[in-house]
Amino acid sequence: MTDDPKFKRFYVDWWNIRKSTVYALIGIVVLGVSFALAVNYASKNNWFAQTQDVDFPKDAARIVSFEGEVRITRAATRETILVTKETFVAAGDTIQTQAD
Repeated sequence: MTDDPKFKRFYVDWWNIRKSTVYALIGIVVLGVSFALAVNYASKNNWFAQTQDVDFPKDAARIVSFEGEVRITRAATRETILVTKETFVAAGDTIQTQAD
């Protein structure tokens, strides 16, 4: 009769490591790297960015970036509105920036 150990083991210096522990660690590393690559791919391709469903007029400009309080006075109605991401600027509109 042979005395085989119950579990296959790796011996690193004085540590006694089971083979299943090594496989579990490799699996966790592979899953972690896969998840990190998937999140990186999704963020580079704008999967997390909201899509703009607002229809802009053809002859209008979209405001891409703004800081602080920005207002637009519409040329047609003289209405003053606060700028948001869905706001567009038409010909003749006046853009006003407020004091910071």
